[in-house]
Amino acid sequence: NFDVSAQYIKKLKADLDGFAFDVFESADSRNRVQSCLSDLMKTSTEFQRLSQSIMEQVAQKVVPLVLVEAVELLTQLSFNLSDSEYAALDADDPWVSDLLQRMEEHLGWLQSLLTSQNYESLTHAVLGMVAKRVEALLLQKRFNQLGGLLLEKDVRNIVSYTANLSQRTVRDKFARLSQMATLLNLESPGEVVDYWGENADSMMWRLTPFEVKRVLKLRVEFLAADVDELNL
Repeated sequence: NFDVSAQYIKKLKADLDGFAFDVFESADSRNRVQSCLSDLMKTSTEFQRLSQSIMEQVAQKVVPLVLVEAVELLTQLSFNLSDSEYAALDADDPWVSDLLQRMEEHLGWLQSLLTSQNYESLTHAVLGMVAKRVEALLLQKRFNQLGGLLLEKDVRNIVSYTANLSQRTVRDKFARLSQMATLLNLESPGEVVDYWGENADSMMWRLTPFEVKRVLKLRVEFLAADVDELNL
């Protein structure tokens, strides 16, 4: 296992570093030993790179299984909603339910088979790929304000659920989707300036000005001309 080997190599180097300090008195001798030991760290780094590469390949196999039904459901879903349609989806949005169920199904059983580091790497690789696929699908949609409100709830539910799959934060994987949802909930295109530039406070925008305008133009109530006039 590349991940375990990389960790053992790091420990071995740390032990040998201490041993060399005790055995060799001259700085020159210690430096020569340290130069030799540095190759161990190169090996450890290479093993970690290989481990990460393998996890990404596994993720590419897992993602289609996770998205197989959710993609179809999301493709068919309209985000230009009436009050009754919003109420029904607010109670249970089928694409989100299916996505989370399949994510648990196809990631959960792997946890006991992988080292904690490899499981974390796999989980985050899967989440990143899923987020990109969902984003691409959403960019083909049109939203009214209720649709934007539903998307905000959907993204919040996804982030909340997937946080339980990892010891590390997952919010960064869904940051772009969260910002898209924020934009699609604005009262007007001009309101974006309250969150942009010097008004952004602690918010770090993952969307470029071009992408912000592209998302705003998905709102059926917003005029493209008004969006184009924004100075971002």
